[in-house]
Amino acid sequence: MSPLRRWLAIVCAVSAAAAFAVAVQGSAWWRVGDEVGIGTVSSRHCFGGGACQRTGLGWAGGTDTWVRAGSATYAAGLVAALMLLALAGALAARARGRLLAASAGVATLTAAVVGTVFVINRPTTVAGTEADYGQLLFALAIALAAGVVGTTLWRTRAGAGSAPR
Repeated sequence: MSPLRRWLAIVCAVSAAAAFAVAVQGSAWWRVGDEVGIGTVSSRHCFGGGACQRTGLGWAGGTDTWVRAGSATYAAGLVAALMLLALAGALAARARGRLLAASAGVATLTAAVVGTVFVINRPTTVAGTEADYGQLLFALAIALAAGVVGTTLWRTRAGAGSAPR
């Protein structure tokens, strides 16, 4: 792999990891007006005067499947971020990174599946709910991660007969 491609893959892996972490850790996936943001494991209510408080997802009227999918999305996003950072480190060390790329691929696929279940099963009982940037960040992370994983696995497969560098 050329140095330019390797560094591009490293930047994409770190960017995907950051996008996963921000999407599940502190971003709202849905917004209700200007006061309420709903994330993967909690929601934030802000009232007039700047007073905000965090609560669970139970008030939204979602099913147990939705709440569990939110927790699974949170965990899978953080695991995918960790695996992508490990892959970036391996690429920076000029290792082949095939095992880490495969592991990051599985983590990304898992995050994509549980994230999809979380979005599909969202409660529709809360009026005025709109999608927010957490979903966009999560989708961006999946796309970046898929590109890095695919490139790394393809590169190492093509060079499987050559000596490791």
